[in-house]
Amino acid sequence: MDIISFSADSSRSVYRYAADAGPILAAVYCIFAASILLINRFPEIGILTLPTAISIPFVLAWLMRKLAASRPDLSGFFPLWLFGIYTSIFATLICALLSALYLIFIDPAFVATYFRNAAESLQTISSESGSADLSRQAEIIRTAIDRRLLPSPMELVAAMSWLAAFGGSVMAAVAARFRSLSKKGTKPSDASPQN
Repeated sequence: MDIISFSADSSRSVYRYAADAGPILAAVYCIFAASILLINRFPEIGILTLPTAISIPFVLAWLMRKLAASRPDLSGFFPLWLFGIYTSIFATLICALLSALYLIFIDPAFVATYFRNAAESLQTISSESGSADLSRQAEIIRTAIDRRLLPSPMELVAAMSWLAAFGGSVMAAVAARFRSLSKKGTKPSDASPQN
């Protein structure tokens, strides 16, 4: 069963293909966000963070491969990069909306709880190891919590969104470059004899 198939309709723009691919990449982004946002309630979910982060460029490359197979005229570097940028932006918007809803309505104290847990962990490690550095770091975190210097939930969502969109565009450039280079090696015009 195919998760997504792009039509070979030449009237469709790269933006339309990216809008179709956005929800698929958004699913991966949402799993990544959930592994961070749910860590206060379910610490075991943190194990998903690294594998999900590693899978993002592979999902993006897979989507680019599907587009290039359906529309060979869009298999060059710039069309694929543009597709990757817009796919990342659409995925980021979906993930940001869901993250904001979670942080506003379900767990508005996420940021303070997260940093409070971090301070407690640092204090525990400090008391076990006798490290004064960790104890000072825990005290700095507690001071930030007490003085309300932590980001608001919406500031956290905005920062995560900028990072996801920018990171996605960089990953898209790398994936598009590899994809366009691999296509150049298989073009019939490259194999024709030179005069």
